[in-house]
Amino acid sequence: MMFNNVKGFPGTCTYPTRKGDYLMGNKKRLAIGMSGASGAILGIKMLEILREYPEWETHLVISRGAELTICDETDYTIEQVKSLPDKVYDHEKYWR
Repeated sequence: MMFNNVKGFPGTCTYPTRKGDYLMGNKKRLAIGMSGASGAILGIKMLEILREYPEWETHLVISRGAELTICDETDYTIEQVKSLPDKVYDHEKYWR
């Protein structure tokens, strides 16, 4: 597997140079948290954009308030939003 040094961090931070390398567990990770505040559409758009980049693994933390905001302020369904990230952590399982 070929790696290049990240600029500014010689020898300490590396990233794969071929898209196939990301299948080996070398993805960058980003967690997006959605609460009940307005602006859920920004998180949704970010998740849509990141789907275009296979080197990113996305995680979504979503609250019940966020689900209500999504329904009230966007044209997306909760199922559509939850299908965007690689992993979802929702309130039903983690916050009772």
